[in-house]
Amino acid sequence: MGREAGRAPIAGQASRPWLAVAVTVALTAGNDIGAVTVNANKSVTAYFTQITYTLTTATSGSGSVAKNPNAASYATGTQVVPTNRQAARP
Repeated sequence: MGREAGRAPIAGQASRPWLAVAVTVALTAGNDIGAVTVNANKSVTAYFTQITYTLTTATSGSGSVAKNPNAASYATGTQVVPTNRQAARP
């Protein structure tokens, strides 16, 4: 009795703080989009990108705000320490 080929759904699922951006499969003619019939060695690749956020600072009056670490964007859960710096008086 022959074995029936398995069928696997194709979906990218990321755990937070990652985002699934694409899934590629080397498909052959006759395969459904979104599923792979496993009847030989095949490859499925999922691509993920980390979700990041920006942290904007602003001041009112003379002075500035520094961020430590100072970065253009931060991964979820990054601890950032803001420090206020009063402008020097003349």
